[in-house]
Amino acid sequence: MTEHITLFPTTVLKQTRQVSSTEKDIWFDLFLKHSNANGESSDYIGFEQLHLEESVSDFYSDTLTKAVNEYLKMLSVSTSMNLNIYLTKSWFNVTNRAGINNHNHAEHHISFVYYPHVPQGNDAGFVLLHGGKHPNEPYDGFLAVNTFDQNQFNATQCNLPVSEGTLYLFPSDLYHHIDADYQPIQGFHNKQDLNNSRVCVAGDILLTAQHSTYQRALPPLENWQKLNGNI
Repeated sequence: MTEHITLFPTTVLKQTRQVSSTEKDIWFDLFLKHSNANGESSDYIGFEQLHLEESVSDFYSDTLTKAVNEYLKMLSVSTSMNLNIYLTKSWFNVTNRAGINNHNHAEHHISFVYYPHVPQGNDAGFVLLHGGKHPNEPYDGFLAVNTFDQNQFNATQCNLPVSEGTLYLFPSDLYHHIDADYQPIQGFHNKQDLNNSRVCVAGDILLTAQHSTYQRALPPLENWQKLNGNI
């Protein structure tokens, strides 16, 4: 008898919700507020504080918070007594049919992408890649060229479907991109531009210990001391 024992999968949480026209309009307004004169918005150019906007507080405090807790629950991680969860930044990635370059958010712990608006024909997949040597590889790169089918034992990347209302949570150090040709940040100047484009809200999360007892976590934030003054 042969038995397959899967030991080291990567856990990604997916949720899908209905997006009302009112919610879409709120996100469109926020893009126009959190963008420059060229109609560009991204954390790369300093627009990363969407989570501080009152008009979308329910998304962050309810929808996202519940999703993060569900993600940690899948890992059997308890946050009730041991961990604090900090959303450090959130921003827009809006594209027409262009891709986004391959990158990760390795300075954080958990990242998310949420799609409040996806027009027909602009549903290119969200691709996650395994970094470095896969646990089942004899050496780095072996599985990418020597397998005839992708499965849970050999996958070095996964193309996840994107549809309106989809929310994904994943480890921040995973490299990811959009399955389309890369283009630099694009400009969108009005709601009609946005209505014809794919709107993604992204963000990063850090986990810290609630107490000063060693538990293999960042110490409580209130105990941190800044050493470089006002530099």
